[in-house]
Amino acid sequence: MHQDICGLALEKGVPFIVVQFPSSRPLLCELFLYSVKVFFWGGNDGREALTYAVRMVRHPGVRMLVTRFLMHGEEVAERKDLSWDDVIFKEFVRETAGYERVTVEQVAAQDINDTVEVIKSIGSECDLVMVGRVQCAESMLEETLGKWVETLELGVVGDMLASSDFANFSFSVPVVHQHT
Repeated sequence: MHQDICGLALEKGVPFIVVQFPSSRPLLCELFLYSVKVFFWGGNDGREALTYAVRMVRHPGVRMLVTRFLMHGEEVAERKDLSWDDVIFKEFVRETAGYERVTVEQVAAQDINDTVEVIKSIGSECDLVMVGRVQCAESMLEETLGKWVETLELGVVGDMLASSDFANFSFSVPVVHQHT
């Protein structure tokens, strides 16, 4: 079935496929009044998630908080050479500047423990937490936490959000993966 879906999507040029991960959590209902959290580390999947977030926030019933993780000591304003991630992030900020429902924060985590604490601080206020499946290489999440991932299809952060650590929360977790 996986081959059929991917083959058909490739044939039709489909840019986005939504696949429900087996879960007891309900999917989005027809009323679209949601609080969305987006974690952004960069990389192809993160940029795809951010691009999708731009489309979501156009709906008046969506409130969004985007958290961009910076590598330790990284300051975007001081850098002269902008990466593709910087360009896409700046474009997101520019496109959503007129929306009072969008909040953007940049977090410079000192180490992997700080990063995990930020992820765990989601709380119950979110209805949907979106993340790219694979983070940029500099995030060190894959290298540090990859050996504990139970479901590779979700990636490191998606797997963490689907784990029992977050069982008391009722948010949905779309994990975005860019087809190349």
